[in-house]
Amino acid sequence: MKERAIYRRERMVNLRLDAYLFSRLLPLMLLTAVQVAFMLATVWLMEESQGSWAGRLLAMLLAAWNGVGIGLLISAVATNGDKAMSVVPLTLIPQIVLGGVLVAIPDMNDGTNFVSSAASSRGTTRACEVSMFEGKTINTDLMKESHLRPLWCLYPDDPLNTAEGRVKFLQKHNDKPVERSRQYWESLAMMAGFLLVLALATTIALRMQATLKCKSAESWNDADHAHRHDRPTCGGRVYVRRSQQLYRRSM
Repeated sequence: MKERAIYRRERMVNLRLDAYLFSRLLPLMLLTAVQVAFMLATVWLMEESQGSWAGRLLAMLLAAWNGVGIGLLISAVATNGDKAMSVVPLTLIPQIVLGGVLVAIPDMNDGTNFVSSAASSRGTTRACEVSMFEGKTINTDLMKESHLRPLWCLYPDDPLNTAEGRVKFLQKHNDKPVERSRQYWESLAMMAGFLLVLALATTIALRMQATLKCKSAESWNDADHAHRHDRPTCGGRVYVRRSQQLYRRSM
């Protein structure tokens, strides 16, 4: 958002939209990857290691990159900083509430469960749960109080929120390994899909910004420059003389 004037001017001198987007996206993705790796390593050292570290890392990376995509989309759409800051909580709160951490997915009603499918945090939570339990044997040792909610999300058909349901769950799955790798890869695919949608939406928003600027620049200079070869085009092809004139007027 701070670079909007610069972006619009550079787009008129043949700046490629994909190059600009990746110049913003890739450094932020690298920074968040370092942050996620440091956070997981800290948690792994401070607490008893459980499950696959690599599996959690991949899930958290996609979650962080979805956050980067949401931030870039807000920055591309918002007209000023105040509007952007007011929109951020509206995007974060649903991710927290619908992710399946505060309320287990099987405990949600049908409407909330359907809406939560549009939250990338739900895929992150499920992928981390699979990474935590995949391959472990279901027995009384695994049925700790802290494990009941994630296990219930992995086995939504078994009512693990009741004592009777936990007994039936043990009778049904006793000494069987947890096999939910398909859910893990489905969750990663869902988060990757969300990231692509965010990138596409950001691209469309940036293209609209450049198009509006081109149209306003053409109407503004029609009275002074009647020669056709001097006029800029929204496709990005302009002559050096014309770009220099627009640059001086924008300063």
